[in-house]
Amino acid sequence: MSRIFFDIETYSPYDDGPRLDDKIISIAFKTEDSSITVLKEWEIGEKEVISQFLQCVEGYLKPNLVGHNILRFDIPVIVCRSFETGLGKPGEIFAVFRETYVIDLLQCLLPSNNLYFRGLGLQNCAEMLGMKVSGCPSSQIKEHYEKGAYDEIVDHNKEDVRITEKIYNHLIQCTFSPFRQGLENT
Repeated sequence: MSRIFFDIETYSPYDDGPRLDDKIISIAFKTEDSSITVLKEWEIGEKEVISQFLQCVEGYLKPNLVGHNILRFDIPVIVCRSFETGLGKPGEIFAVFRETYVIDLLQCLLPSNNLYFRGLGLQNCAEMLGMKVSGCPSSQIKEHYEKGAYDEIVDHNKEDVRITEKIYNHLIQCTFSPFRQGLENT
């Protein structure tokens, strides 16, 4: 089974937070046995960034997609932007994700935070787990994009994928189970 760790970076000219129609400016991803690949909108265009990522996902038989907040942000944005850029209808694009197993670390960490979303940002989670975080904060992506400071965006995107993989590896070592007996007996 293949695991694809991924993260997207988006750009919005607005200051009121992320939106589903934000432009995808980069997608960073890796498998457990590969280095990080970053697809960059400023080099190949948004449509090609999305297309190449979807082709990667489709290239594996039922991969695990692992990310942070991917159910509430990354995947919906990819589906919306795919439609907006002419890659296909939302149902067609979403079908790519139906053929995967999605592991959203934010969802996995909710029980550790009394089922509250507040405080479960990727960098905050990493710091609470004692992991060193480097690079610029997400809040600076817009400014870096507008200034053409693309290396900062790439470094941030790569760091998010590294952190995602580290948190995933930490979580699979935890023995928390709300079930009295393991599910393997059902």
